[in-house]
Amino acid sequence: MLCERITTIGLPDPSGPIDSVWVDATSTILKCARDTLGETEGGRRGNRAAWFWNEHLQRVVKAKKDAFKAWQKTMTLEALAEYKRKKKETKAEVVKAKNAAMDEVHEKLDSSQGEKHVFRLAKARHKAFLDSSEVRAVKDEGGKVLRDPLTVKQRCRMYFSHLSNEEFPRKERVSTPPTAGPIQAWTIEEVRKVVKKMKVGKAAGPDGVPVEVWKSLGELGLQWLTTFFSNITWSARIPQARKDSVIVPVFKRKGDVIDCANYRGIKLIAHTMKIYERLVDMRPRDVVEIASDQFAFIPERSVIDAIFIARQVMEKYREKDRSCHIAFLDLEKAYDRLPQTILWEVMRERGIPEYMVNIVQDMHDGATARVHTVHGTTSKFTIAVGVQEGSALSPFLFIMTIDTVVEHLLEGPLFYSSVCR
Repeated sequence: MLCERITTIGLPDPSGPIDSVWVDATSTILKCARDTLGETEGGRRGNRAAWFWNEHLQRVVKAKKDAFKAWQKTMTLEALAEYKRKKKETKAEVVKAKNAAMDEVHEKLDSSQGEKHVFRLAKARHKAFLDSSEVRAVKDEGGKVLRDPLTVKQRCRMYFSHLSNEEFPRKERVSTPPTAGPIQAWTIEEVRKVVKKMKVGKAAGPDGVPVEVWKSLGELGLQWLTTFFSNITWSARIPQARKDSVIVPVFKRKGDVIDCANYRGIKLIAHTMKIYERLVDMRPRDVVEIASDQFAFIPERSVIDAIFIARQVMEKYREKDRSCHIAFLDLEKAYDRLPQTILWEVMRERGIPEYMVNIVQDMHDGATARVHTVHGTTSKFTIAVGVQEGSALSPFLFIMTIDTVVEHLLEGPLFYSSVCR
């Protein structure tokens, strides 16, 4: 019904002005969704132990409680018999509902999204034993505990704003001449491939439009996105919706739970722009050759492979009774501290066409973010340093930069994972 309503109303012309097209498209989709599906108020999630609960069980349990109250009030044998009958019926209905819910879970586990549901169940069970699901206090720079909602929001905003704008001193590099190349429009097959890879059930960005909308719209949605993304590429101008994000602090499961430094800021970005990011990610990978000793974020090169190689090396050294030394380098706040000017120079050095450099540069210029806390969302602040955690394009940009830096520093066969070599 939602797709039919969107089709009936129609999306705006995707070849028009970028920002106005995106605003009109978003408002149309959200209006159709509200009219068709309704709107929830959100709030805390219910008890996960009663995940099989429904309105029918609610009515049955209420009838049992009413029968119990009637028996307590009259203390007659008839009321007692009625209460026992209601109690027996309630138990039977609960068992029936639980079995039906379990059958539904088993069907989900056998589906193509089964692996995702397994991890969801395990994650929910693990969270039940943690007390860090809702933190209402944080520490300031001096270690003082802040409990006032306004000061907590200000502290979170100040921390992530400082993190997103702190840049270490460095030497200036010699500029690399740009690589000229024709601007290539996106094809519907490229968009179809990317949309198919997008996962469902993920938190939507600030615009509130999930990727499920484009998946359900089928060919109509693919054609609209193809024209819209080609329009963005030709104009080299990203909608402001892509530059706005919401930072969700995720506890690293180590250290003090009320210390902001122990949280990783994951940015929620508009899903439509994440589709575009995946498109932009495809073409540089065809141009840039990452060293064979890079593991993670490369197809068929997993971190597990690097671990296996390290174990094999250690075993060989043990067989020869020789010492083996392995060094691990952890780059603190690696994504957040990457200088953007270095990123543009690296892209040019690796031969990426200048129009692609301009697109990525416009993605980061003027980027803003807000921090989501239990007390509400903070005001916006600008982001001038680093690449965004949560962006589909960031992993490749980061490993390309690290790979280029290492080429200028080291020689010899070494391997690394993400940030280590």
